[in-house]
Amino acid sequence: MFFIFSKILAFITSPLIWTITLLIISWFTKKEKTKKIIFWTSIAVFYLFSNMFIATEFMRFLEYRYEKESYVPEKNNKFDYAIVLGGMSWYNENIEKPQFQRSADRLFQTLWLLKQNKIEKIIFTGGSGSISYANHKEGVYLKKWLQQIGIQDTCLIFETESKNTYENAVFTKSILNHLDYKNKKILLVSSAFHLKRAIACFKKAGIKNLVPYVTDGYAGERKFEWDHCFIPTVDAWQLWQLIFHEYFGWITYKIMGYC
Repeated sequence: MFFIFSKILAFITSPLIWTITLLIISWFTKKEKTKKIIFWTSIAVFYLFSNMFIATEFMRFLEYRYEKESYVPEKNNKFDYAIVLGGMSWYNENIEKPQFQRSADRLFQTLWLLKQNKIEKIIFTGGSGSISYANHKEGVYLKKWLQQIGIQDTCLIFETESKNTYENAVFTKSILNHLDYKNKKILLVSSAFHLKRAIACFKKAGIKNLVPYVTDGYAGERKFEWDHCFIPTVDAWQLWQLIFHEYFGWITYKIMGYC
């Protein structure tokens, strides 16, 4: 039920849905004055949420950042495990292999750490986040893909049943319990915008000795260029989708006691 609720929430918190809804209401409103107010409100909503400067500023508050910008966890340390959170790909049945999204930076950065001997093993956690394709479990098809590109099985541990961040934490804790992890050094790898909630969930699950590892940040350096500050862009809409998803995810998880 919670899984389905999260999908519904993602739909109704989309700024694009808000704009379309306002335009539809405006179309059917008979009072001319009210029609104009609703119409221009929809235009204002459209411009506000297509402004990249505003979107990146809100994302800046959300993203996890190290105290020093030059800090990287692997610089002076070696880690036993790197926990990589899923939600970075989808399975293309036509070509029978995964297709990667921007958040796949989580996996690619971790593979680099593995090849540089900065970590001993990768623990990937992620099943299916789709209602329609519940059988497309990310951990299952990524395991096959990693084997195909030459990553040794001895370096990989997979959790393939979790549907969300809360289950990522709970199911990974079960795996770690069998690995006697108490004195191990562990990286938690996820996207910058998602790391704060992920850390809270894993600590709630009882995994305390975690070092956050930031990937695919969106905010970057603050810019005051004309197109960035004033020209509408579809990229801003996509950014707001992530922002609302994460903010409402925080609120819901707090209410449910997941973090």
